[in-house]
Formats: sequence, structure tokens, C-alpha cells
Amino acid sequence: MSRRVPVLPLRGSDLTLLEVQLPDLFRRPISQIAPVNVMDLIELAATEGRPKKLDRGLQTFVEGVGRQVSDIPKGRSWEEFLDALAELPGSRVPERFRQMLVEEAVSTERNGPRIHQILEKWSAEPPEPFPLGVHKARIQRAEMVQPRAPAPEPSAAPRERTGKRKTESSGTSRPRSSSGGTSRSTGSRTAPVVDIDRRDFVVDQCIERLGRSIEKGLAEMVLVAGVRQAAKEQYPDITPLEITGVLKQLRDASRVRYSAGRWMLVTRF
Repeated sequence: MSRRVPVLPLRGSDLTLLEVQLPDLFRRPISQIAPVNVMDLIELAATEGRPKKLDRGLQTFVEGVGRQVSDIPKGRSWEEFLDALAELPGSRVPERFRQMLVEEAVSTERNGPRIHQILEKWSAEPPEPFPLGVHKARIQRAEMVQPRAPAPEPSAAPRERTGKRKTESSGTSRPRSSSGGTSRSTGSRTAPVVDIDRRDFVVDQCIERLGRSIEKGLAEMVLVAGVRQAAKEQYPDITPLEITGVLKQLRDASRVRYSAGRWMLVTRF
């Protein structure tokens, strides 16, 4: 069973950060989301200026909340749900959710008196609007990451052809001087071409996945496995070493950090 997502500071978040965080919440049942964040999403769904990319997901989520509340079985589960609601301040409870509870109070199996008691408590505080973009999170784009120069090869130069080596060993020929103009330098190698689209794909995947786990980050094994799964069709030959190499580039650019086997997104306010 999946654990509940820790409380996320959604109100006032940068719009770009919301676009990263919220899709994961939309896919979860309300039992896996902190009640205060469920209320935040309901309020955001009615907020002017909300991100257009999130609107459809928000409306679908709110409709699902109503169905899920109705589906909570009577008895202990319902009472525990009411206990969690009773701890919420009225300022964080949207009108739309209050109406959902009013509809539930009609049922004789839903402990109507207690529902009205909770609603009465909330009535002392009107719902606060959902502020947008108060905190500006600095999430850099992929092109800001500069690839490191490739490490030098251990071998100095490719071996020469057998015939030439044999001639030199016989002592009948001497190495030509650079002034001859016919010899080619073999001491340098051309740097490999970096596939920018491929690297940016890995960067975007890492940032998106870490953005869903702002507080605790992701274990390296989990993050690498997720990126490889996402790249299965487009880049089926991608390796864990390649992914961790990109993560190290992101770390050097101060976009992510690594601690105790976990990668975490760096946000600056």
C-alpha cells in the first residue's frame, strides 16, 4: 500500500513548480494525500489564473473527490475521516468541499450531527483564496547544464599498421619530420559528439521526477529505473551510468543535490 504524501507547501508556489508537483497528486486517491493538500487542490481548481496545463487535471480531481468521499464506508473509516477534517482550520476549507459534506449529512448513516458540528466550526472562518506565484522557485532549463569535457583515453595513440612497424624496426627507415607534410598526427583524438537531445531528455526526466518528491527526493536506484523505463522506446540503449553522469552534471550546476543515496531537487526562493 502506498504511503501518504507528506504535506506540500502548494499555496503561493511558483506556477512552474505546481506544474511539476501536481500531476502526481492527481493520480493518487485522497487517502494518500494530506487533507490540507486535498483542500488546496479543490480551492486551486476554482482560482482565476491557475495554470492552463493543470486545469483539466484539477477539475477531474475535484469530481473524483466527491465520489471518493461518498464511497468511504460507514463506521470506523468514516469517523477517522471526520477526525482528520475536524483538525483543519476553516480558512483552508473551500466552499465546494463544505457543500460536499452538506450532501453527505443528509444520509442517516453518515453521523449528520457531527458533520454539522464540523461545518459550524468552519463557518467562523471564510475560505482563504489560493495565492499564485508568491514564491518564485528557480528551476533552470536543460540547456543551462554544460557537459563536461570527455575524460582522456588511457591509450596515447592508435597502433600503426604492421607493415610500417616492421620497416621501422629494421632500421632502414627513420620517422619523418613534421616538415615533410605527409605524416598525420595520431596523438590526439576527436572528442565524441554529445547527443544534446538525448541528454536533455534525461535532464527533463530527472527534474520532473525529483519535482514530485521535493521534500525527500528519490533513491538513486528508483530514479535511474524510472528514467530508463521512460526512455524505453526513444532511447532503449540508455545505461544507468549515462543517467548518473547527467545527474552529476546537474549536481555541479547546483540544480540537484545528493545525500545518503538519494537525489533531491534544489529550489531557490
